[in-house]
Amino acid sequence: MRLKPGLNRCQVFVGLATALGISAFELFIGSAIAPALAQTADIPLYERPSYNNTCRSSGTGAITVYSTASQTQVVRQLQPYTRITLTGVLGQGVAQIQQPALGWVRTNTLLSNCNAAPDPGPGPGVPVGACYQVLPAEIQVRTAPYGGYLATVFTNERVYATNPPQRQTTPDGRVWLRAYYKGTINLGWLAETGTNGLGLNLGRCN
Repeated sequence: MRLKPGLNRCQVFVGLATALGISAFELFIGSAIAPALAQTADIPLYERPSYNNTCRSSGTGAITVYSTASQTQVVRQLQPYTRITLTGVLGQGVAQIQQPALGWVRTNTLLSNCNAAPDPGPGPGVPVGACYQVLPAEIQVRTAPYGGYLATVFTNERVYATNPPQRQTTPDGRVWLRAYYKGTINLGWLAETGTNGLGLNLGRCN
């Protein structure tokens, strides 16, 4: 089918669904997924509308785009930190994407920070200490423990403790670490643990 200038396949797909008076997901099930269900009957697929047209990053390593959720035929490879756009159709451990290619990817390495980039390390001449990686989805960097907001760091981003390290424990038992963040000479405080010292937000770099 020849597309009109400025229209991608997903836009045409939604337009056809509207004309037929059905949801895009119903049309998708009837056309794109149905042929694959015979091979992937054990992979339940569902639609999460809030994920439609949302972006993700491919993560720290290259990932493969497959033609179906069964992951049998490769469409292309995406380089690390490639920005991708979801369709909102998901399966167990897989998600359909529409950009930069139409297909399916594994979700275990995707980052919610669409603008994730390789860590450049601290600025030249900065006396850094130990390297730590962010473990949860995100952590806020503050001017002091429970101080003013400075920035947000995301999963797998690296921060560097001062040398020697500076830590503070607040009355609720949370341990805070002063660290350089986003590869700059900027310093801020991050919650290294949860309250009462439980749980870890920062892990030593691999």
